[in-house]
Amino acid sequence: MELDELKHIWQSLNEHLQKQEVLKKNIMKEMLQTKSDKALSRLLNYDILGVVILLLAIPLIIYALDLHPYLVEYRPFMYSMLIVDIILLFWQSYKVYELTRIDFSKPVSTNIQYTNKYNIHIKREKLGMLFFVPVVFFCCAYLYARLNVNIILWAGLICMAIGLVLFTIWSYKRLYDKNIKSIIQSLDNLKELEEDD
Repeated sequence: MELDELKHIWQSLNEHLQKQEVLKKNIMKEMLQTKSDKALSRLLNYDILGVVILLLAIPLIIYALDLHPYLVEYRPFMYSMLIVDIILLFWQSYKVYELTRIDFSKPVSTNIQYTNKYNIHIKREKLGMLFFVPVVFFCCAYLYARLNVNIILWAGLICMAIGLVLFTIWSYKRLYDKNIKSIIQSLDNLKELEEDD
């Protein structure tokens, strides 16, 4: 009788431990998915904001086309800025599309693939920005020199250039890299949990 009771207690304890283990794994999965979802939302919101800003820049550039009609270099520069803005708008929209493909109801391996693809796009974008930002600054500086603007406008251009560089570095380091890393780590942990099952 005592042996049967001991077996029964052992069995119920074993079942309880198994239930606890399953519960822990489910809680862990939920926490990792929530963490990934928050990071994904931050990236998505930031990229959507970029689309909106680029859309709003189009009418401003079109308006600015006629501000200095006597300067020969001004109109080609503004047309090139309009073309660059439209290209960046398509690029930003493509990034939003890539982020929307990440869906935590899909298999983890698929999400890892999409996240890594997005990460590669961001690395390419960083390289493009290393070229693009200095070119735009030097083109603006050339136009300022041709327009013989006063020192206050030069100081404004330099402050805007420094601010743009600092904001770009911040956004890539603190926003993109940090959130992409968080998503990848969470997805890797989720994959390990799935493999343990």
